[in-house]
Amino acid sequence: LREALTQFIDRDGCRHIVVNMQYVKYIPSGFFGMLFDWHEKRGVQFSLTPPQPNVQRMLWFQQFFGLTAEGWFELCPQ
Repeated sequence: LREALTQFIDRDGCRHIVVNMQYVKYIPSGFFGMLFDWHEKRGVQFSLTPPQPNVQRMLWFQQFFGLTAEGWFELCPQ
């Protein structure tokens, strides 16, 4: 995933990326850190489709992602 996202950001110039989290059961905290770094250093916006409840309960997820009107979760590190 890191390689694919790096290509989207560096090679293709993407600045808003949506990640489908529907089937993800666990996320290492480093994943959130990676997204936060790209957001902070390169201005990339990340949206996540609604993940499973155990992912939504993760501290990093609760701290850095907010629910949008569309029902997705957007990185909002304020």
